Amino acid sequence: MNRVVRFATPDGPAALDIRQEPIPTPSLAEGCVTIEAAGLNRSEWLYSRGEYLFEPPKDALIGAEATGHVQAIGPDVTGFAVGDAVCILPIFRVDHYSVLAEHALVPATSVIPRPKGLDPLQAAAVWMGFATAYGGLVTYGGLRPGAGQRVLVSAAASSIGIPAIQIAKDHVAHVIATTRSTDKRDQLSEAGADEVVVTATD
Repeated sequence: MNRVVRFATPDGPAALDIRQEPIPTPSLAEGCVTIEAAGLNRSEWLYSRGEYLFEPPKDALIGAEATGHVQAIGPDVTGFAVGDAVCILPIFRVDHYSVLAEHALVPATSVIPRPKGLDPLQAAAVWMGFATAYGGLVTYGGLRPGAGQRVLVSAAASSIGIPAIQIAKDHVAHVIATTRSTDKRDQLSEAGADEVVVTATD
């Protein structure tokens, strides 16, 4: 059997329930991954309250990023084999798939090999923050390696802010980070910010 997290009504995290269900069988372009660790993000909190981009269906599944080992693959899936260590990227509709389960059914297009050097906790929780920051800075924002750009990261101590600082520094940008709290100044400097502005006092 498979332990799966679901919620019947969008009443927040307190409504989450663990159910016993059969282990899912992948269809043509799906895989089933035995989950080692899963990331939790603000999106899960919003979804559990019915405040996300998609209305949760009745008895909704939940969870968008994780890591584990391939348990089974559909007949059209290539590039992976049973037993491979993989990461599940949060690039599917959360009302169609989920990862908060012992065995998660996911689209094969959301699965990549687990990068070397990442332990399961890191591999489970890195994708939402870094993919979001990368999209905003590089894909849409025009950040270029070594171009001498300046990047302002607001809410810099957030789960998107820290990856944004690291991505900007990797592109050799000058990073100005903002925060409301003096307590976070050292943390942001250690993360790579060249300047930290505490908006409540500076």
